[in-house]
Amino acid sequence: MRGHSLDKTIHVLKHFTLMSALLEEEAVQELETLIATLEKEEAQTRQETSSRDCLEALRAIGPDYHIGMRCADTLLESVQAASAADIAAMLLREYPYHYGSHLLQARLLLHAGDYDGAMDSVKRASRLFPDNHQVVLTMGFIHAAQGEAEKAASLFRQAIARVPWGWPAYEALTKIYAERNDFEGMVREWQSMTKQFPDRVLAWYSLGLALEHQGHREEAIAAYKETLARNPGDVGALEALERLGATP
Repeated sequence: MRGHSLDKTIHVLKHFTLMSALLEEEAVQELETLIATLEKEEAQTRQETSSRDCLEALRAIGPDYHIGMRCADTLLESVQAASAADIAAMLLREYPYHYGSHLLQARLLLHAGDYDGAMDSVKRASRLFPDNHQVVLTMGFIHAAQGEAEKAASLFRQAIARVPWGWPAYEALTKIYAERNDFEGMVREWQSMTKQFPDRVLAWYSLGLALEHQGHREEAIAAYKETLARNPGDVGALEALERLGATP
């Protein structure tokens, strides 16, 4: 009930903000700040509800692997690492030979800053499922967190090769270049990948983002259009073209 009331309040406030021509500038700013605060509170409430539902399901059903993994993901997103750690311990106890149990433990240890422990856990996951792209991706995150950019970049490329449609690896590789302010290198990375693997939609989109950041408007538009040629409903590319004042 509370969530419904909050939704309604946000809707009403946004309606008033749209009528900003009738309001003083200071009043508009106050309304926008209030809307942002309420939206943040609404998102937190939804996460807390989802986490509570997950934990109740686990208590009712018992140590179910799939529910446990979903719960742990939800708890990590809502920054409830202690509860997620309890679930990880349960999964390791009940499913010690499932790579996902060790992968979850690696993610928790990475979140806590225990990089050695995280690497030990992800290596155990790798022995159980060596070709899994999530295992490779997590290894990359651990190396990146330790400042080992080249090792991380190599692993992110491997993750992309395994699952070309998985956005986190593209995002992580982009971040490595961005942290070094090497935007020319970022452009070269995605240009090389689009030439070698022209059907990789996310490589074209990443190239568009890199070119746009460099101020190469026309080239960025071309890259976004290549994205849409391969995935006509790509929301990111459509929004980018609108942002650049171009038609799809």
